[in-house]
Amino acid sequence: MSQIDVVDRSHQPPAGGAAGVAPTDAPTPADFTDEDRRIVSYSEQTLKDGTELARWLEDKRDPEDFQDHFTAVEEFESGGGNFSFFDTVTVSGRAVPVMGIVQDMFYDRQKQADADGILPQVREFILRYFLRVSNARQPSPAADAESESGSPYLRPFDWRPSTGESRIGFGFEQLYYKLRGGPVGKFALEDRAAIVDLRELGRVYDWIVLKVEIFNFNLSYAPLGSGAPKMVYPLKEQTYLLLGPQFVRNREKPEPGVLGEYGYGYAFMPYAPGGPDEMIQYGPGHFAAAFQSVYFKVETSGAITVRASFVVNRPDKVARVDIDPVGWSFQLADLMTFNLASRVMAPVKDAAGRLPIRLTGVDPVGAYISFANFMSGGRAARNLGHSMSVLEKRMLVQHFMQHYEMLNTSLVAWRKIADWTDERTVPAQLTRGVRR
Repeated sequence: MSQIDVVDRSHQPPAGGAAGVAPTDAPTPADFTDEDRRIVSYSEQTLKDGTELARWLEDKRDPEDFQDHFTAVEEFESGGGNFSFFDTVTVSGRAVPVMGIVQDMFYDRQKQADADGILPQVREFILRYFLRVSNARQPSPAADAESESGSPYLRPFDWRPSTGESRIGFGFEQLYYKLRGGPVGKFALEDRAAIVDLRELGRVYDWIVLKVEIFNFNLSYAPLGSGAPKMVYPLKEQTYLLLGPQFVRNREKPEPGVLGEYGYGYAFMPYAPGGPDEMIQYGPGHFAAAFQSVYFKVETSGAITVRASFVVNRPDKVARVDIDPVGWSFQLADLMTFNLASRVMAPVKDAAGRLPIRLTGVDPVGAYISFANFMSGGRAARNLGHSMSVLEKRMLVQHFMQHYEMLNTSLVAWRKIADWTDERTVPAQLTRGVRR
């Protein structure tokens, strides 16, 4: 992918889209670290691929429009529905097998104002504030001060509550931008949480890059089945996203029965801080092509509904490990001999290292699935669900639950403010964003 030149400029970026806030001085090229440049280098290709995915997804609205559709999530209280799919899409001239999920959800109904009266409120909330209120801090037990002052070695065994916050939803920060027809820049630290008004995309910015932290993201594993005890691993998931004007919806009366449609979409940037040799090879930062949209509609009946759509390449590899029995043996020997083994047996180590017994880039998940089905004649997949397609469906369910939680979290914020168009009634933490 082509590297984008970061050039000096005399412009000052708008400060976080918040009215009444003075803009900050723009950074010079010296302010960009090597990591900044690596991230930004993916922007133009990500925008191109995301646009192709967005157009493809827009043309396929119903389950029957996809090659293979199915239900991965059973809903009871959302007032909507969902469906998942497997398909193939052409991205940058190559055919990419993809999977995805489409969520339709009842969001709210205004009981006092008429539908036309609520339209400006929804427009302002979604396009200006939504990405700032998409996470919330959960209630937690009151911390015991004595438990924090004790020995750190005993803390894992302490039953008393400790300090620390627990959040749900998505935490967005804006990192970089490209001014319309102009240079690339970096948002000041104090402006990162105040995501720009999305109506400025296309008018002020060609694109912006966000970093999102997915809160309460847990990987569960139940080796003895779903009804047995399971292990839960809390993961700190972060990824980089790109928003362009073509992904923003701000439309009046787009179709019969709909007064307005507002929302956003973003393409996932294929950048992971750990690089290509990380153990985890699929997920945020490792997607070859992925796009997410969240579009709200205000219907003539007064109902507010939302459709959240996600499409991503199907995994070629879930994890990556190097199988190196010689290296492992010498690491163990060095551990037991204070690094003496490698020095004493260096000729043996060099000779053994040239033997063709080292396997790199092995996917233990895929290898297990292949081995289990080979040994069982396919029964592992038929009777126990040990297959890649079942694993992919579980990934889609996890994605659904994260967005379901985010939308419900934002609903609390939406109902708190009487007038979203009057900034004087909006708390300062929302006009400036919430720093984490």
